[in-house]
Amino acid sequence: MPKLAPELLHGLEQRVGAIRLSELAATPFRELAPVTQQELIALFDAEGLLGERTERLRLTQTGTLGDLAVRERSAVVRHLGRQWLVGVRDRAPPALPDRDREWAWSFLRDQGTFRDEFKEELFA
Repeated sequence: MPKLAPELLHGLEQRVGAIRLSELAATPFRELAPVTQQELIALFDAEGLLGERTERLRLTQTGTLGDLAVRERSAVVRHLGRQWLVGVRDRAPPALPDRDREWAWSFLRDQGTFRDEFKEELFA
């Protein structure tokens, strides 16, 4: 990704995290990829979320990410968005997969970040 201002990176992180969460929200937690499950459990532990055993069991055995309360959902959005940014930080926009490039393009377009000629060249 090109060098972006911190507030743009944060906004992009939030937007992509929310998109990713919406894609995963209905999937039973136990059916998520094992690495995703482990990362989310580590996130909950690190941030002191789902501290009660019954809350955690409810999520891991029968729940979905869509069942989470606002505080936990916000943490998951940040985590998923940050994961995405870390994965694409050294790539130029044209080298991103189509879906990822569209996410970045729509966010930056919505923010009015670039002049149109630059957008067309960068995200052609």
